[in-house]
Amino acid sequence: YKHTTSIFDDFSHYEKRQEEEESVKKERQGRGK
Repeated sequence: YKHTTSIFDDFSHYEKRQEEEESVKKERQGRGK
């Protein structure tokens, strides 16, 4: 069970990082223009 929860934690953490990276990319594009 612990292993499963760790997988879920990793998944949520990964999703968060993806969102953060997307926002950073948009910010850089906006600054460039």
